Amino acid sequence: MQTYLVGGAVRDQLLGRHVRERDWVVVGATERDMLGRGFRQVGRDFPVYLHPETGEEYALARTERKQGRGHKGFEWRVGSEVTLEDDLRRRDLTINAMARNSDNGLIDPYGGCNDLASKILRHVSDAFSEDPLRVFRVARFAATFPDFTVEKETAELMRTMVKELADLPAERVWMEWAKAADQTAPWRFFGTLHEVGARQPWFDDIDLEALTELFRRQDLHGSFSLATVGWNHTETVTSRFVDRLKVPRRVSRAATILARRGRQLIEPSKLGSEGLLEHLQGIGAFRNGDGADDIFSLIESCEKIDLSELRYFAKELAGLKVTGVEGRAYGKALRTARLKMIEKMPPERFTRLISRSAAT
Repeated sequence: MQTYLVGGAVRDQLLGRHVRERDWVVVGATERDMLGRGFRQVGRDFPVYLHPETGEEYALARTERKQGRGHKGFEWRVGSEVTLEDDLRRRDLTINAMARNSDNGLIDPYGGCNDLASKILRHVSDAFSEDPLRVFRVARFAATFPDFTVEKETAELMRTMVKELADLPAERVWMEWAKAADQTAPWRFFGTLHEVGARQPWFDDIDLEALTELFRRQDLHGSFSLATVGWNHTETVTSRFVDRLKVPRRVSRAATILARRGRQLIEPSKLGSEGLLEHLQGIGAFRNGDGADDIFSLIESCEKIDLSELRYFAKELAGLKVTGVEGRAYGKALRTARLKMIEKMPPERFTRLISRSAAT
């Protein structure tokens, strides 16, 4: 029974990056061996176990064979005859197919160390094409390592795999997108997908080039920034997209509101009193919660402008009260009071609601 540190931890050690978590492969062991040493099995369908003290994952060395379509259509095999090299061969990229033994010696049967030095993202073997999710994983690694290049044959292989992307669950596609948004250069995620034609069914009506440029130019990061998909697309396209990917509610709501009202709010002086009131109300500026702040922040991110004055004015409008009326008449009276407040605003203040020079 031999234990090896594998995958991303080895890669990040060699790159001098912080190692967030460690994964291990155990060669020459059985389920009985692992359970007898106090390991706890994760689920029933996979030979992965949690260490009784550290909680780190230890997987029995295994081989896999594609049996169906999609991300989970695999049959795996474990046994004493499965070698470390067999286990590493089923992995996605050479830079993730390295291991360290108990003496900290590097085991690199597929050239991952050389590819790290050459800054290349290269698939390990033809088994790469059996899992369509790897198209998105490679795009995410391109976002993680912006100075790395996807190797030509790997890119070609990805192009042959796009027809199976429809078999992936929406949750996994969204997860890869959200992870990519937290990397060094999220725009490379979209750019890589565009280059290999990974559009249908998830992105077939999304302008990946425009999204790439927006993220690159404005240096956007974080999963919430993905709501900016609404900036360059219609409300119909945006709504269809967030529904298709089962995007979390806060992000999907912000994306569709941004598509409907975002560009109008960058020029409030052209909206007039009625229009400005309608759009502020439409983004939730008069309700409790952070919905309006979400939209203001997204607009500022997309345009690199300062909406501090508009935010402040919206709060002034939200704080208005009227007296002497109740029930349904109160809402109508409050709207009238807000309109009068907008109409009385000096022209010079209207022009100051948006500042294009304060933000950098």
